[in-house]
Amino acid sequence: MSRLWPALVNITCVGALAVSLSGCADEGEGALYGSLTIPECEPGERRVFECAEGASECRAFDLEPDFFSMDVTEDEAFIRIQHGAFYPPDVDGLFIQIRDKDALTVGAPMPIGTEDAVRVGMHLGETCPDGRQSLLFSGELVLSHFGTGSGDRVAGRIDPLIVTDGRDGEALGSLVVEFDFEYRLGTPHQPFTRR
Repeated sequence: MSRLWPALVNITCVGALAVSLSGCADEGEGALYGSLTIPECEPGERRVFECAEGASECRAFDLEPDFFSMDVTEDEAFIRIQHGAFYPPDVDGLFIQIRDKDALTVGAPMPIGTEDAVRVGMHLGETCPDGRQSLLFSGELVLSHFGTGSGDRVAGRIDPLIVTDGRDGEALGSLVVEFDFEYRLGTPHQPFTRR
């Protein structure tokens, strides 16, 4: 499990308790695919999703996302892209934290990194339920649409999303991330709802 993921989940829960805005969506479209090596997918075992050299499009690892949601706090936005509507740790998913949603500019690249405007975490609860990963991510998120009102469109892309091992810096993969969904307020998929 990525060290960043539990911290981001905790931030989401605390933030959602502290403010009045939260939201989710269970309809939308998107993709998350590429090459990926997962250290310690099972204790002592690596899992490798690798494409042939020179492939025009690599889909060795394909999350096949079918659930897209966004929670917002006063300052931040948290986007979940995952396979299945269950809450982690039971699914595979990608989590995008936008640290200052009011400062973002639609169409402008936002850097991804532990100290940057955007942080990314990944949870592999279905693929590697007993795994322990320390994954770091870098790249740029470009949002083509971003709204926080009910029914607003949220869409963006990261290409490539570079994955490295947080323990030793080993290159682990390159992913393409795309999402396009309608932001909705209320249950059933968010952990907390506003009263």
